[in-house]
Amino acid sequence: MSIEVGSKVSGKISGITNFGAFVDLGDKKTGLVHISEVSDGFVKDIHDVLTVGDTVTVKVLSVGDDGKISLSIRKAQDNPGTGYTLQGDPTALLSVEKILTALGFAPVLTVDPQDLKAMKAAVDQAVAALDAGQQPAIVTRRPCLLIKRDKFRKGMCRVNADKCRSCRSCLKVGCPAISLENGKAVIDRTQCVGCTVCAQVCPFDAIEKEEK
Repeated sequence: MSIEVGSKVSGKISGITNFGAFVDLGDKKTGLVHISEVSDGFVKDIHDVLTVGDTVTVKVLSVGDDGKISLSIRKAQDNPGTGYTLQGDPTALLSVEKILTALGFAPVLTVDPQDLKAMKAAVDQAVAALDAGQQPAIVTRRPCLLIKRDKFRKGMCRVNADKCRSCRSCLKVGCPAISLENGKAVIDRTQCVGCTVCAQVCPFDAIEKEEK
């Protein structure tokens, strides 16, 4: 069985720890579901929701050069906000914005959470609305890189070493793909998803996106 990032596969729970569950994917391949990827809700004890031997459907989040496979159970399931059923069939799209409006929230703001300027503007608008006695709500929307039917601008980010001034602003983003080599920022191509958050915080325009 081919294990590709973004694909959905079935497997059996082969082991459980405090930090997650191991899934036997067959063909001598095993992946890990971190406890944060088990459910959209808070899971205090993973034993309450999973048992060794359970058959689960998982989404492949990453496959490392060392062969380690990161999996998600919660991302393998569609929800009413996606317009698809758990089986992936098209269905009526549930509008989170309309529900919030019906509940009396106003204004209801929709923003791309990885567009930092737009996100700050939305937060500022929400704070101003609170100060004015309103009940604002912010809905974040962005195509999921792990869902193949979603459309997004492909391409990874790269660092122009000649422009990099070693200010380390990009490291503050907390992205696991970014590190320092010889005092310069570098981006691991096996982990970058092209979100461009690092490029937005770089004060020297040293990070560029490679369009595909």
